[in-house]
This record gives sequence, structure tokens and C-alpha cells, in this order.
Amino acid sequence: MRLVVRRSKARVTANPGTPFPVLFEFSGVAIAMRSSEAIALADQLVDAAEKLRQGRA
Repeated sequence: MRLVVRRSKARVTANPGTPFPVLFEFSGVAIAMRSSEAIALADQLVDAAEKLRQGRA
């Protein structure tokens, strides 16, 4: 899957005590996920941004 978002603000909301406590919203899309999934997504976003910064993407 390739995600391309331009000029869109992303928002992350924490909802402790629910099965999917992290809500990630962008461009009218909302994705509920577990904490471990949110951490994995954050790691992938950081890796991609670092590659772009280094000109490797």
C-alpha cells in the first residue's frame, strides 16, 4: 500500500480502555489501531522520512 497525503493535517487521539485505543485521522479517513500497530506505523513513517531526507527514496 502506498500512502500519499498532501496538504492534510493528521490527528492522533488516544482512547485508553478501548480495544483499539489509538485513532489516526487524515484526509477524512479514520483508522483505529492497537498501540503496537501505531508504534509500528510511526517507525515506518520515520524510516520513510529519513530515506527521503537522504535522497534514497
